[in-house]
Amino acid sequence: MTMIACIANQKGGTSKTSTTLALGAACAERGQRVLLVDLDPQASLTAAAGAPLLGRPTVYTALSHYLAHDEAPDLAAGGMLHPVSAGLTLLPSSIDLAAAEMELVTAVRREYILSEVLAPALDDYDLVLIDCPPSLGLLVVNALTAAREVIVPVVPEYLAAHGLQLLLGSIGRIRKNKLNPRLQIAGIIFTMVDNRTTHGRAVAEEIRGSIGRQAPILGEVKRSIKVAEAAAAGVPITAYAARSDSALAYGQIADGLLARWGLRPPPPAPVASGVAGAADADALAAATAAATAGAVAHG
Repeated sequence: MTMIACIANQKGGTSKTSTTLALGAACAERGQRVLLVDLDPQASLTAAAGAPLLGRPTVYTALSHYLAHDEAPDLAAGGMLHPVSAGLTLLPSSIDLAAAEMELVTAVRREYILSEVLAPALDDYDLVLIDCPPSLGLLVVNALTAAREVIVPVVPEYLAAHGLQLLLGSIGRIRKNKLNPRLQIAGIIFTMVDNRTTHGRAVAEEIRGSIGRQAPILGEVKRSIKVAEAAAAGVPITAYAARSDSALAYGQIADGLLARWGLRPPPPAPVASGVAGAADADALAAATAAATAGAVAHG
């Protein structure tokens, strides 16, 4: 079954977009087929992934098609998907998506429209990551209803920690109202971490001690200009600066999430017979001969 996770926090400026792109890229590098969904009218994920911002079908096109025809469109055939890198695909956004909040208000089963739109494409992917806007409106409700788990990026600052409590309340209501009773919190990622400040360390410890009981801490990503540079270049941080602290941190978090979700990289291809096999046999024979010679010399 395809894992669907949304990256959400109604507080802006918590690196939701950077986290979505970095985790998606890291999971794709580990052999997963990943679909990124930009559900934010600001289209920051679309820009950060290097996709055109104008003149092409978007997630708004898909939602509008469903509302008009009561059926999900073919995302690929409709030209709505943008390839980012090997194994990584984007369903982009645009400012037009801002109108969707109003259009969804009168829709039947309005909280499930995104689920219906994505359903026909799920067989093509192992993982879907939804980048949510900084709000608790109908778009975010649709994401929380479609997802099985929520990943919450949090900057260890007071206002961000307060916003986290509001998001947890919204998740609780989604479950209580049976819109998505199975919804779980995958965990919290501390982003833009600066351990040099007393305030940041104190807030992080407060979150670990209180909210950490409701959701595990998945890891932390230090503040780095490399993340902003990667977004400006339209490239995931894992490709832009693969050995940077940020890229390595997101890679470790991706490993933990894939293990949690039961998604594993495909097994390595078997060694082909013939030349490669003969070369391996020659190398083994040489190593054995060297070891034997060494044993004789020391005997």
